[in-house]
Amino acid sequence: MSVAVSLSAEALASIAASSGLDVIFVLKRNGQALSGWTRRPSAPEVVSVMTATLFGSSETLLETLGKGSPAELVITADSNRMLLRKGGNGTLILVAGPASVVDAQLRNAAMKVAALLL
Repeated sequence: MSVAVSLSAEALASIAASSGLDVIFVLKRNGQALSGWTRRPSAPEVVSVMTATLFGSSETLLETLGKGSPAELVITADSNRMLLRKGGNGTLILVAGPASVVDAQLRNAAMKVAALLL
């Protein structure tokens, strides 16, 4: 399966700005970064690999518990919120921001990114 992504950092930054987000990443399920934007400098390879690991671990846990494979995960960690969503063609989408960002904002941003992947 080949995945080609041509999302510019500017396009992701625009989605992030309109949603109050700090991070948007698109990656393969194996952790390879395809496109990304962060408000603060970060190591893209760490963000992408840890995102894939987090989703894969959660997926394995839920499947082991008989719950099936999730389409998305929403995580609140202290003052931060993240949404990880399957983007099709073996991709994952990560959107993250402050705890003040609600589920609808996270989902809306992830859906905008997914639409650009089509």
